[in-house]
Amino acid sequence: MTDLKHFTPESLTKFKTVGDPQTSPSGDYVAYTLTEYDMEGDKQRTDLFKVRLEDKSTVRLTDDGSSNTPRWNPDGSKLVYFTVV
Repeated sequence: MTDLKHFTPESLTKFKTVGDPQTSPSGDYVAYTLTEYDMEGDKQRTDLFKVRLEDKSTVRLTDDGSSNTPRWNPDGSKLVYFTVV
């Protein structure tokens, strides 16, 4: 259990947030975003990951810090997403 008296706003920067899970049409994979916070740089980084449900193996798909909204094409062969420039 976390000691809440030591919980500060800065503590939130230690958490990573998983979001926007998208299951592939075949049901074999889930693409999702992972957001990390950089207090010193006063910014957040969001990248895309893909997990294979059969064995839980995970692959990082982007490393630009600004990718979001993953969506599978209808046959599941491609994943499209937005990158904020």
